[in-house]
Amino acid sequence: MGIPNRITCSRGSHSKAAESAIRAVSKMITSASAKGDLRSSLHMDLYTANLQIKTNQIMESDGSTVFERLHGQPPITTADLLHAPHLTESQMLHAVSKTKNQMNTDYLKALHNRCTELISYRNEMSDKRAKWLLTNRLSNQANQPQASGDFTIDDFISFDGARWQIMRIQHSPDGRPIKALIINTSDDFKWVRFDLLLPLSVPIQQNMLPISPAIEIGSTIFYYDTDDPLKNKIYCGDITDIQDDNICIQVRQHNDTARTYLPRWTLPSRPDSIYRFDYGNQKKNMVPFTDTTCVSDIICVTHLSKGNFMTDETAYYLRSKGIDVSIADDEECT
Repeated sequence: MGIPNRITCSRGSHSKAAESAIRAVSKMITSASAKGDLRSSLHMDLYTANLQIKTNQIMESDGSTVFERLHGQPPITTADLLHAPHLTESQMLHAVSKTKNQMNTDYLKALHNRCTELISYRNEMSDKRAKWLLTNRLSNQANQPQASGDFTIDDFISFDGARWQIMRIQHSPDGRPIKALIINTSDDFKWVRFDLLLPLSVPIQQNMLPISPAIEIGSTIFYYDTDDPLKNKIYCGDITDIQDDNICIQVRQHNDTARTYLPRWTLPSRPDSIYRFDYGNQKKNMVPFTDTTCVSDIICVTHLSKGNFMTDETAYYLRSKGIDVSIADDEECT
């Protein structure tokens, strides 16, 4: 067939016509070999001639095409259809109005109505497809991680749904940030791509709901650890004194086994020991274990159950503010 059996070209620039011809020849040889028909060169010539007839049906030779000699009529290709005479809508309507045959009139009207419906349907589907493509492109762009170029060292960011802090930033030769060294609350370090960093919804934990004005001496509250700038630890305690913004609290020590919050006491002779007794049950010479905080670090006023357990209402409120109510490893944390 005059087609080389091997084509050397780069990816993306294949010769489709040549490759299709090679596939056809390969299929023909495989099929003939499986049947056992390729016993001589004459058989190969016959199979090749038959493949040429099947493949080149619109090629003209000896004054006619293979298709025409086989089927008795000239082939109709896409080019022939494009050059064929056709009626416009106005010409069709004019033919409908001028014809005297009722069957032709009904046929032409039905054909015109059906074509109109198909054209309208195609326009509608094209419009829907265009809207879907636009919406899909916009949603893909919106869902792509977009790191803010305003991130600097010591900023808190979100990575994989967790809170991290940027320690170092690596830049490309043109000054564009490409990597960042981040650390979490467990002191785990890792280098990550800068474009994967996302801003926190609330960069610094804030008290979004107003603190109840019913704070008074004797109220039981949950509050942040004033010595932890990340505000990752909370305590529970009873207010014993209020002096302007300074609030003195007797800590309620949590018991990991009983899950209760009992007042904590200490003995002057053993200041490092932890004692948990309800009010009135403490031993002689025990003094309250106190802490200090400010109004801005108070999370909420809580009401413990009779058995000094955290109520469901308080637990739900703490979770709604993004606070983990699980027990910390530190024995002095709630």
